[in-house]
Amino acid sequence: MFLAVAGVAAKLIGALHKLPLMGVLGAEGTGLYQLVFPMYAVVIAVASGGITQAVSRAAAREGGDGMTSLKAGIALTAVSGCAGSLFLALAGGMLARAQGNADAASAYLALAPAVAPACIAAALHGWWQGRRNMFPTAASRLVEQTVKLFVGLALAHALMPSGVEKAVAGAVLGVTAGELAAAASLAAGTVFAVRGKKSRAPLRPMLRAVGTDALPGAFSSAVMPLLQLADSLLIVNILIGCGLEPSQATALYGVATAPVGAIASLPPVFTMAGASALLPLLCASEDDAERKRATGNALSAAVLSGGAGGALMYVFPSEILSVIYPSATGAAISAAADVLRLSAPGVLHLCLIQTITAVLQAKGRSFVPALVLLGAGAVRIALTVALVPHMGVAGSAAATSAGYALALAADAFAARKELAGSLNAADVFKTAAAIAAGSGAGTLALGLLHGSGIFAAAVGGGVFALGALLVIVASDAFSVNAFLLRKLKEIKLFSSRSAKKSKKY
Repeated sequence: MFLAVAGVAAKLIGALHKLPLMGVLGAEGTGLYQLVFPMYAVVIAVASGGITQAVSRAAAREGGDGMTSLKAGIALTAVSGCAGSLFLALAGGMLARAQGNADAASAYLALAPAVAPACIAAALHGWWQGRRNMFPTAASRLVEQTVKLFVGLALAHALMPSGVEKAVAGAVLGVTAGELAAAASLAAGTVFAVRGKKSRAPLRPMLRAVGTDALPGAFSSAVMPLLQLADSLLIVNILIGCGLEPSQATALYGVATAPVGAIASLPPVFTMAGASALLPLLCASEDDAERKRATGNALSAAVLSGGAGGALMYVFPSEILSVIYPSATGAAISAAADVLRLSAPGVLHLCLIQTITAVLQAKGRSFVPALVLLGAGAVRIALTVALVPHMGVAGSAAATSAGYALALAADAFAARKELAGSLNAADVFKTAAAIAAGSGAGTLALGLLHGSGIFAAAVGGGVFALGALLVIVASDAFSVNAFLLRKLKEIKLFSSRSAKKSKKY
């Protein structure tokens, strides 16, 4: 139970920590903060992408304590991580100028030391997973996000009187501190676990095996960061080309990416947890009916999470943003609301993509989602170039949603055999009806209120939830409800009597 709670908590902190930062940094500072992370993610993906899975598999194959796998993973990531840190420190100024705002250079310098510990931590995660012990991974991620939140906020607030650029560098130092704290906590647990243990296999062949095994994962991990890097290079420069000052373009980029990104990432956080649980279930089960059932349940949960989240974003964008970003001006809220509304379809698409990706991975076709995302990303980049001059930053959101729609169609076609017969059409209809009822009721409530802000958001969201709940209760229960009840029974959160009541579903 702790692992599930810690994992979700870490992801929620990671998704939401930017919201209080926006109140400290303002729009321009938020834009600078957002500019540096796409390249950071690319460097991390190249330096350590796939290493967690590669070390995990190598440790499992090696048997015993997997000491040689551990040494190989640490050796590889220490070299690649230090190289990544050096690259980010030396190239930060050039990257900042290429992105349209040279003030981001100091943030790159503050972020550079985070690469090495993040890469080494990836190898340690893999070793613990190979030993089937997920506790250190969950605990270290919770430590990372917590330290990042508090240290980043404290430094940003303390340095803000010295200027936005220094405040952003302080906020970024919080990320570096979080990565160092996570790696230190993992290293301490690992040192304690390996005391007195020796390697059983030669190191050089293991280095070659782990490195080769990690390459496909590195490619897959780099696709999404590369697309985000393309956005960071394009959007600010296109806006500057349309006549905006660099500070104005950076501020719009920050408003469009930070609050919208934090909100849009919440439904996929929960869907990813289901997809992560689905993968080992599909790999372990030999019963085709059980696999179909599990896939259908996961897809139903994705439709429910992504559909409801996307509907809330589409119907109440200004109200949501007013609650989480109270210091923003009306113009900033209006600009971000347009981006949030256009991002709403992509939330549902991404939730379904995550689930279908797990299905393809279970069949040993991990390369398919990566290639699909790469192709869809090329279309997205072309649409961004075409739409941003006419729609502003909202054009990027429209391009992203269109790219996700294309990726979803391609993934669904690639997995058509595995998906056939797994999703009940009645479940989809009931979910859509519940979301439509909630959207309609919430819109009506806001129309009667003639306002926005915390009260309007609370009333509208409450009516939305009530409308959706009434449709669900009035219909047969979703298959996903029965699935969740069975899982809850397994961890003894429900009594036998409650579980018996769920059997009819």
